[in-house]
Amino acid sequence: MRLGQVASALGVNEKTADNAIRTLGLRRPLDEDTVQALGLALRAKYRYGVPLKRAFPMVREAMNRPALRKKDALVREVFTYLPEVKRRIRSEKAYYKPLPRGPGWRDPYHPEVPAAHRRHPAIRRALQWGLDLSLSYSALRRASGQRLVAFSDTHEDLRRLREAMARKER
Repeated sequence: MRLGQVASALGVNEKTADNAIRTLGLRRPLDEDTVQALGLALRAKYRYGVPLKRAFPMVREAMNRPALRKKDALVREVFTYLPEVKRRIRSEKAYYKPLPRGPGWRDPYHPEVPAAHRRHPAIRRALQWGLDLSLSYSALRRASGQRLVAFSDTHEDLRRLREAMARKER
């Protein structure tokens, strides 16, 4: 897995993931088992104060030999985190799309949003939350009559939905 995928799967920023990988001297790209062990080691480091260089081999050995999971309380507690890491790794593998390099880069997820607006912190936050701003920008380019028709259609649909919900509650 690439650095961006690893950071997202572990719920840390890329700098933290990069520092941990460099500290442990791991080769890139990382496989899923290494990412899981790294996530568990980072959790042990930040929650329990176990040094990363000590936590990583301990977690790695416990992953390979399940009998050790029952002996060490720290490892046993940390393993509750494993399903969450596995879910995040599956999600990253399924949805991660590497971005093209070089000049002339356009955001493939939001091509309608101009680059100057994508740099604004509020727009960045909205894009990170997954809002589709390209629809908003294309709607702003329409004539005012078309926007009014679309608004009234949406308003009418919401009114019908409320009426249906009110009938269903009775």
